[in-house]
Amino acid sequence: MTIHIAENLKRMRKERGLTQEALADFVGISYQAVSKWERGDGYPDITLLPVIAGFFGVTLDDLVGMNEIHNKEKYDEFNLKAGKLASEGKIGEAIATLREGLKAFPSDYHFMAELACYLDGYGKTKEERQANGEEAIRISERILEFCTDTSIRNDVQANICYAMKRYGDKEKARKMAESLPNYYKTAQQVLPIFLEGRERQECCKSGIQMLAYCFYATVRDMLKDDVYTPEERIALRRKVLSMYELVYEDGNYLFTHTRVADLYEDIAADLMEIGQLDEALEHWSLAADHAIAYDTLPDSAPYTSLLTRDLMYVKANTSTTNEYNYAHFMLRFMQKSDLFAPVREDPRVIAIMEKLKKVAN
Repeated sequence: MTIHIAENLKRMRKERGLTQEALADFVGISYQAVSKWERGDGYPDITLLPVIAGFFGVTLDDLVGMNEIHNKEKYDEFNLKAGKLASEGKIGEAIATLREGLKAFPSDYHFMAELACYLDGYGKTKEERQANGEEAIRISERILEFCTDTSIRNDVQANICYAMKRYGDKEKARKMAESLPNYYKTAQQVLPIFLEGRERQECCKSGIQMLAYCFYATVRDMLKDDVYTPEERIALRRKVLSMYELVYEDGNYLFTHTRVADLYEDIAADLMEIGQLDEALEHWSLAADHAIAYDTLPDSAPYTSLLTRDLMYVKANTSTTNEYNYAHFMLRFMQKSDLFAPVREDPRVIAIMEKLKKVAN
């Protein structure tokens, strides 16, 4: 809990037009002590607090900053609850929590940004998703109009592009995307030259994780166009797998198990398309292993590879759009997809589905 005596004492003293010496003279201490309190290097003796509060005509709660403390605790409660719900796939409840948070903190741009992010794509019907997407755009536009926090603005500007593509003006979304910073002008590229020690290490390593994801996402977007043969798609995805193996050489992928599982699934589907069933089923089995590894992660764990060690995976900092886990969706796909119709009774397919069933919710 943060005590707010330093800033409150300094503010009230200046509002009265007093010097530190004048306040020190009244309290009966040295002005060096007052200076130390206002720097936050220490606090007044408990016996002096009523004297100081009485001098300024305020309560002890006002002097200590209990309102600020209570507000911070309340804010953190909303923030942590919404994050936890989102990490569990309970997006509707996370949205409701953020709406309550905005009633208490109506001008908080972080809550607004989180709400817009969760609204985009959420809904049980097409009409509900459309309404939520349009609300996400309105909230994002309000943030971009008034918020001066660059970090929040950049996140919102990126997110609104996706919402506008689906529910709004695609041309406006494209122009907004074009005005975002490029890979070379990000905090992770520039900050390390100003940092040192642990701060620089964490910044660089988180930057490497982001670069790895960007490589994965860029190749994924390349493959959306029907210009590659199945063999070329397999080769490109294997390049991404090699990159992940380079970054996480010890296999401790943690959150990145999701990306690796996706890659193995997509490679397996292409292998089935070109008739290489044995190799395809090997890849489906690997995809299932990574899905299960992700679904059974602890609430937090350290990364341990050379390029990522000292970073932490924290489940509460992630979000998912569904309460079902990864194994559930992979199992359902194998049970329902026409792709598996000819081989669903294959003992190898049955074995993969059985291990998924043990974890699927």
